[in-house]
Amino acid sequence: MTTAKQRVPNTLTYLGLIAWVVGMCALAIYIGPVTAVYGTGISLLIFAVLRAVLPVGTVPGARGRWFDAVLLVLGAAALFLLAPIAATPMSL
Repeated sequence: MTTAKQRVPNTLTYLGLIAWVVGMCALAIYIGPVTAVYGTGISLLIFAVLRAVLPVGTVPGARGRWFDAVLLVLGAAALFLLAPIAATPMSL
């Protein structure tokens, strides 16, 4: 076991993440789902850079710093690939 203190992001960080989620939902409703998916992908790239650069505990993380950053970049790539079909109507 380690005795190092784990820094926890402050409340403002979590409020910002909540505002981001609400903003992406509003973007999907008022502008369109394709734009919202592209916006989410760009946001994930920004989060990946922030996670890689900022000190530990500033940005919420699940695993190691680089693991989180790579996972965010892969998620953004998947969103960019799938964005063109975001507005495709469902067929039963």
